[in-house]
Amino acid sequence: MGQPIRYVIPIDAEDTDAWSLALVEAENKGEEASPPAEDYILLTHAKADLNVASLARQMHEAAAKELFAGRTLELSQGARLRHATARTLEYDVENAAIIAWDADDKILDKLEELRNLTAIIAVPRNVDNIEKWVEQWSPDVHGQQPSKPLPFIDDPVVEKALTWLTNGVTLSKRHLTAADQRQVDATLRILRAKDHKFQPDKIKYWAMSQGWKKPAAEKLAKLAEQIGAIKSKPFLSKNWNWQERYNSWSR
Repeated sequence: MGQPIRYVIPIDAEDTDAWSLALVEAENKGEEASPPAEDYILLTHAKADLNVASLARQMHEAAAKELFAGRTLELSQGARLRHATARTLEYDVENAAIIAWDADDKILDKLEELRNLTAIIAVPRNVDNIEKWVEQWSPDVHGQQPSKPLPFIDDPVVEKALTWLTNGVTLSKRHLTAADQRQVDATLRILRAKDHKFQPDKIKYWAMSQGWKKPAAEKLAKLAEQIGAIKSKPFLSKNWNWQERYNSWSR
């Protein structure tokens, strides 16, 4: 599965139109996705949020009570909507379109760890609360022309090297194996010796977009930060076949 559709409803979650817009867009984006969404989820910070007057009023109190009781709601196309919190949401959901209610960077960052998402509909209380997520992922914004996502990594050699690395590491694991970590270290040292610069945060999000699990992506970014900070160029005499590898990334 490719990247999920990312979409922002840029009005206060307290606004009377927020829920109706979010639900319509969740269904639209879920149907547009490839493959289409099979699971629709309203994600809140806590289950008690379903009892908050503004949300309960917007979705109608009877519907909020159904979700609070653990039941599902039927949507217009026959799909079902269920409720979850960041604590109860399964790590590996199946073709899910998620409405992140009262979204902030922290909860959206957790969603980016999930696999098999088809769409993320973010409804923040204030767009400043999702500023980092918007900067990293360039989501479409309701009422605005779609924007072209900015590249995570500007240096094509670094991106090629990390792509080569991605093809060799064990992406099924949350943490890098010892062998993977040696390969990461060697790759970054070659790049550092050739005067390439690293942006650790960008590298982390690039890796997550390529299927790395968050802890492994964070380790990659941490090593990039450490090796990028080395004042003198690393010696590569013990780094087997380093010139051939670098040449392949530079083509």
